[in-house]
Amino acid sequence: MVLKKILNSIFGKIHSSRKLDACLLCSHYNENPILGLNSSLSQVKKIRKKRPPFIPNAKHLKEIDDFFTKNPNLQPYRHLLPKSIIEKKPYKTPDVLYLISPDVATDVANQLIKRISNKTHVIAESNPGLGLISELLLQNGFSSTRLYEGNLQFQNYLLKQFHGRKDQVKLFKKEFFRLYQYASLDKFDQQGRVQFLLEHLPKREWSDDPFITVVGCLSKTSFLKFMIKSFILQTKLSTYGRVELFLLTQKKHWDIFNAEPNPRSFKPWNVLMNLFLEAQLIDKYPRKFFLPWETSMDKEEPDIKRDPDHIYLIRVILKRNLPLEQKDFAPFYCFMMHLYAWGGSSVIQTCEKWVPGCGEHLLLPRLEHKNYPKDLEIFTKFKELPINEVVPIYKEMASHPNFLSSPFMDMMEQEWLKSETIETDLHDSQLRKTN
Repeated sequence: MVLKKILNSIFGKIHSSRKLDACLLCSHYNENPILGLNSSLSQVKKIRKKRPPFIPNAKHLKEIDDFFTKNPNLQPYRHLLPKSIIEKKPYKTPDVLYLISPDVATDVANQLIKRISNKTHVIAESNPGLGLISELLLQNGFSSTRLYEGNLQFQNYLLKQFHGRKDQVKLFKKEFFRLYQYASLDKFDQQGRVQFLLEHLPKREWSDDPFITVVGCLSKTSFLKFMIKSFILQTKLSTYGRVELFLLTQKKHWDIFNAEPNPRSFKPWNVLMNLFLEAQLIDKYPRKFFLPWETSMDKEEPDIKRDPDHIYLIRVILKRNLPLEQKDFAPFYCFMMHLYAWGGSSVIQTCEKWVPGCGEHLLLPRLEHKNYPKDLEIFTKFKELPINEVVPIYKEMASHPNFLSSPFMDMMEQEWLKSETIETDLHDSQLRKTN
């Protein structure tokens, strides 16, 4: 009975009609349902098992002390940093990284300044922490800055730091690079989190300059996947126009765009990113200037392929000129998720299964293509194709007269249904337990 009451309380909060928490530097201030949910969940965990207090590693603390001693210009910021990002040293890349070096911040800000001539252009910083980059942008005349910060201690600091510039700075209590999570929550309770975080942003045509430039540390590709899916479905971000990103991230994320073409190593999402996004490596910086650190950084012989000692600054933007027409976005996405993902299957046999009769079109293409497989045979496999030959294969399949009435279209419908089901199954199962 006690557990049932607790679960009722948790999921009651999800469906409550409370309004979404507003911008900290604006006049509205409402309770945050996400924070309330997290609070309730933490209570459940405490009932089940009480966690022992965290004890910082003495060796790590000494490393931190030595680091700040060797970098005296960082000493003024040390007392402003939450203990959680100084004392903890996880075994994998943290979900959120914070830049603590004013020198690196100056270099990053200069990269934005020399590329953006319009001082009223909206620039957002996800997880700004100390706000070093945004402060420099404001000093250089940029008048429309958005800060998306999820850490309470940093929120309070930024609130004081930019208190006198409410007309230039908007501070939100959520992370921009977690829009994909907020979009999933919005499906459950219709709280409009994504809409709130994007409110008052300008809308532009796809051929225009980006409607927003976002800078920040990115630890996972989940946001990039969300951005592409939004673009494919023409929802959320894509309804405003193109997004420009300046990402401080790991080498493995740059390698998605930079790696030598090795068809066997490409995954469907990697191919989609290369087709719809363009990326440029700008610079790289010492990993030590980003907290928290991670244990894998201590390897005596660093993995050159991973380059754990550096964080890469890359510019990523949705392409202005796209390889497909809008009507083909959704079918091509399903083509990638299903057909191309079956790397062990042959191109001809798999496409023929979904669009009967298209095999002849693939072997003897009817359309004109810039990059069509020259040696396409009946046994050629999908993962043997270079990235630039994937779209021509799809176009030939889609040009077949049977395409619109083919099993492929049923598969596409099931793909979106499955996507919705996966996101709602856990929520619905937990909800049934409380009834």
